[in-house]
Amino acid sequence: MNPLPTTPSHLLLVEDDPVSAAFLHAAATAFPATVVVAGTLAEAEQACIQQPFDLLLIDANLPDGHGGELLQRLLQRGIHTPALAHTAAATAASCAALQACGFVEVLSKPI
Repeated sequence: MNPLPTTPSHLLLVEDDPVSAAFLHAAATAFPATVVVAGTLAEAEQACIQQPFDLLLIDANLPDGHGGELLQRLLQRGIHTPALAHTAAATAASCAALQACGFVEVLSKPI
């Protein structure tokens, strides 16, 4: 078993639903981790430009677009942070499409 890191990881949580964001934020801070929350693709992209993260947790469907679009834009900027997608619509086809965008794994909501 791997020990917990002694320094907190720095995570970006991209989630527009306040209840899901609060739950995932609380879960991530228990690792320990510092968590920045963004509710839109635009906020998330700006956060990634301003600071590095150890992990991205990105909702697949956001008010201003698809999480896969965000990941592709970040990759084009040279930001290759590992990313996990989370979605309530985790069909085999949608999971495959998200992984084709570059997500390491797709988590099904509710988590």
